[in-house]
Amino acid sequence: MAEVTCDGLKEDNAALILFWLDGYVSAKEDETGISSEWVDELSSYIKEGCTEDAAQSVLGIVKKKYLDQQ
Repeated sequence: MAEVTCDGLKEDNAALILFWLDGYVSAKEDETGISSEWVDELSSYIKEGCTEDAAQSVLGIVKKKYLDQQ
């Protein structure tokens, strides 16, 4: 999968990318469930990060917040 920046996050691919990111974080955190609250939190955090810098990696935003990585 190619790196997706905030600029590359489009309406037609956002749901797929969000679903993939949920699976990625869940695997790293050994979580097996999914909730609408979690999806809302994840999407809100990505939106906030992308507002700050549209050139940054969407995965980088998620790693920084949820996996303490950059």
